[in-house]
Amino acid sequence: MNTFAMKMGALALGSLLASSAFAAQTGGLLLKPEQLSAATRAGLLSAVTAEKAKHPERFEAVAAVKGCTTEGYAGKRNPKPQCMTELRDLGREHTLALLSGLVFEAPHTRDGHVPYASAAEQQAYTKAAIEAVGRFRQAETAQVMYAGLMQGNSAFWQSEANALGRLGSDTETHALVDLAGTDNPRQAAAVSGLGECKRPEAAVALASLLAKHPQGQQLAGVADAMGRVASAWAWQAMGPSKAAMALDVRMTVAKAAVGALATYSDADALEQVRQSLWMAEHPDTVTMLQSAAHAGNAEVRARLEALARRYQIYLNRR
Repeated sequence: MNTFAMKMGALALGSLLASSAFAAQTGGLLLKPEQLSAATRAGLLSAVTAEKAKHPERFEAVAAVKGCTTEGYAGKRNPKPQCMTELRDLGREHTLALLSGLVFEAPHTRDGHVPYASAAEQQAYTKAAIEAVGRFRQAETAQVMYAGLMQGNSAFWQSEANALGRLGSDTETHALVDLAGTDNPRQAAAVSGLGECKRPEAAVALASLLAKHPQGQQLAGVADAMGRVASAWAWQAMGPSKAAMALDVRMTVAKAAVGALATYSDADALEQVRQSLWMAEHPDTVTMLQSAAHAGNAEVRARLEALARRYQIYLNRR
């Protein structure tokens, strides 16, 4: 992850030793400052210090949300602390304020208000902040998310991996591919992150995992990520400039899904893979299903021909 350190180090202006409101802080909601590399820590601290001097209202705003306080959620139909939407709606200009709360100093307003009261509410706020900065897709987020994934609380691994996937540069993509491809405690989180990474490499990595015939929760995670990475709707929203890449990714997922549908026989597994195939909406889906049907035994043939008919009905109804 040296690329992250270089990017963040470039922000450092020699102000690390200067007096600031953050210099004596022991850490934020997610990490302690020393869990970042020295260059990254210096660059982020410099950027946060300058941001707070120029826009203190942004630090107030991220501490004033109510969705993760009893006051904010007790009267809702689903009374659980949820404040990601509030934080996201503040806008990406609040990225540094949120990162400060995750690394340097827990968020609070000038009068001491914090946006949570209990441990469960604090965890909900932390997760919401991670998810919000992930959706903002700002480069300064990357090293914090990676440090959290590798060193932080496992409760946040999936949200951090998803944030890295949304950033989706070569560095983040390769980190997720490496973690997803080996048996390790962060594998499931990395698989989920690849679902947010709109890159051919992510689709190829997920297809390779599916080819290993995973079962149970692992299959559910891979199938879900494949559906998200290949989502025709999501690619369409990215615009014409991504059309060629979109077709490449959707083809990779469709081919892998059709191959898996020919080998799985369990009803739950078949349904999970089918959903990922439907989400890809590749124009050759019916042809691929029919070709695979002709190459299979009678049971496989019947299953895939039925799916081809079902897919055609699905398209006709859209």
